[in-house]
Amino acid sequence: MIVKFEIHESHEPLFADKTFRYCVMMGGRANGRSGTASRYVLSQLLSKEYTRGAIMRATREDIRASCWGEIIDRISNQKIEGAFRITDNDMYIERGQNSIRAHGFRASSGSLTARLKSLAGYSLVWIEEAEEIGEEEFRILDDTLRTVKGRIRIIFTLNTPAKNHWILRKWFNLT
Repeated sequence: MIVKFEIHESHEPLFADKTFRYCVMMGGRANGRSGTASRYVLSQLLSKEYTRGAIMRATREDIRASCWGEIIDRISNQKIEGAFRITDNDMYIERGQNSIRAHGFRASSGSLTARLKSLAGYSLVWIEEAEEIGEEEFRILDDTLRTVKGRIRIIFTLNTPAKNHWILRKWFNLT
């Protein structure tokens, strides 16, 4: 199966770097981050490399109109729907050993932390609108990601947050 994606040159390192654990893609609106992340997730579903993935936002319900829609659009645009088992109601896609599932950081009420312990064996996480996620929520997720079946990759897509945001403090030197 041949799938062709156009990737903006500023996003090519996501596909080229085979060693990263964290990838932070941020910028203004219409930067194409979500489109690139969805292409990457789809490429990993099609890959021979083991991929059990999660697409995540603060609450699971918000995923349907963003990450989920992006991935489904990519599959439809490539006319490869038959290569996958797609369960739209659960926001789950499977191809052989590889799969992706929607998860929220918080319960639908927004006040309770979702149960992230169930992410054992996950090797890929795409966090959309990552600026909405707290540092403690991310730490809990990051600590639970363990697998011996493949490398762990976490992709953050976000609008540029305030200078004191934890993501900027953790991975960027602003001085």
